[in-house]
Amino acid sequence: MNNKIEIELELLAVAKLNTWFTSRQDVRNFVDLVNQRTGKSYRDNLTDYVQSAIDAYGDLTSGINAKDIVTSAIDIAEAGSNSVLDNVINLLDIENEEHNNNN
Repeated sequence: MNNKIEIELELLAVAKLNTWFTSRQDVRNFVDLVNQRTGKSYRDNLTDYVQSAIDAYGDLTSGINAKDIVTSAIDIAEAGSNSVLDNVINLLDIENEEHNNNN
C-alpha cells in the first residue's frame, strides 16, 4: 500500500513542479534557487507541500519521507523528454501498463 501512496505523492509533486517549471532544463537549473518572496528554495517549498500531503494521509504514510519523494519527483521531472508534463504522462503510462500486466 505504501508503494502506491509513494507513487501518488511523486506524481503530485511532479504536477506541482509543472506549475513552476515547464521544461526539465528549468527544473535542473532553478529548483534550488531561493524564491525571494518566501525565502525558501523551490525544493524546500516542494518538500513542505509534499509533507502536508503526507500529513493528510495520516497513518497510511508512516515511514514515508517527504525529501525522498521530492528527490524522486525532481528525477522524474528531469528525465526523458524536454517537458515536465510529458514525463508525468510517461510515468502514468508505465504505471497503467504495470497495473494491466498484474491483472
